[in-house]
Amino acid sequence: MINLGREKEKIAPFKFTDIQGKTLSSDSLKGKVIVLNFWSISCGPCIAKMPELNKLVSKMKGKDVAFIAPAVYSPREVLINNFLPKHPFDFRVVPIDIDDYSISMLPTFVIIDKNLKVVDSYSNLSNKELEQKVEQLLSDIN
Repeated sequence: MINLGREKEKIAPFKFTDIQGKTLSSDSLKGKVIVLNFWSISCGPCIAKMPELNKLVSKMKGKDVAFIAPAVYSPREVLINNFLPKHPFDFRVVPIDIDDYSISMLPTFVIIDKNLKVVDSYSNLSNKELEQKVEQLLSDIN
């Protein structure tokens, strides 16, 4: 089991491989705000949020923020060939097995600051609230 960490604690080191085969690690993302959006292809509320989340990614382009979408029990081939062509998602999509994390609801957002400390996790977060939290962390000097 990979520990995401408690609020205000440093996140446990992680290493993901996205659907394009590129590696993302906590070490390579230090200095960026990280937004993890745990979701699934079978989660209606997750899918409904995607268009607004895509707008947020576009709005934040060029800023020090990494948007990563661990896709729970969503095989890479299904994501690439069936799901994402119908439901484009601009986060870096990473297939995972939820047994590796302590996530109990989908979608769940985990927000991590530039120093790899977990700021908070939310299962019910509006896109506006998410944007405000990210903007606040981007403006923090620490």
